[in-house]
Amino acid sequence: MSEESIILKRHSAEEVLKSLRVFRTIEAVQAGVSQSTVSRLLAQGRLVKLDYGIYHHVDTEIDDGKIDFIVACHRLGDDSVIGGLSALFEYVLIPQVPQQIWILIPHENRGKFANYRIIHTKNDLSVAIEDHQDYRIVTIERAIVEAFRYASKVGYQTALVAARRALAEKKTTEEKIYQAAVNLGLWKVMIPHWEAITVS
Repeated sequence: MSEESIILKRHSAEEVLKSLRVFRTIEAVQAGVSQSTVSRLLAQGRLVKLDYGIYHHVDTEIDDGKIDFIVACHRLGDDSVIGGLSALFEYVLIPQVPQQIWILIPHENRGKFANYRIIHTKNDLSVAIEDHQDYRIVTIERAIVEAFRYASKVGYQTALVAARRALAEKKTTEEKIYQAAVNLGLWKVMIPHWEAITVS
């Protein structure tokens, strides 16, 4: 293979990897870039390693402040969504940084992920979700509703304070929380707490 062909091949591989933004090795291979090419580009400083087997191209701009979220969603798969205490903290509704990333995954996914606080859910993981391109996170309304849904894990008082704070600081409205609960099929969960949440 000529030097020109090698350069063109590398350029082509880099363009593919740029298009993937953040990727796992297996995703690079599926896109037509060999594992050896990934290793070579990493050694040449053309790739940035975010975590074991997870990379992005050096020319791909990502939010450095969200690397933990990005890695978590890529490690746990396309259906995973940041939620629980991690979402409440992201929306500045609780003061303390969670010790682990809280993440929602489909109920049927029974994989073991020791480094994360996993919530297996049967609720639709396409409802009340914000897609930030490199990771997904529940909306502030879904975060509040699910804080009550999973009060045994989150803590009832934490859920109540977060909901009241969101309303007091006008980060959301009663109507939006209600609609999210209805869309998620969780309005019955919210009914016993609604008066406590909305009391002024």
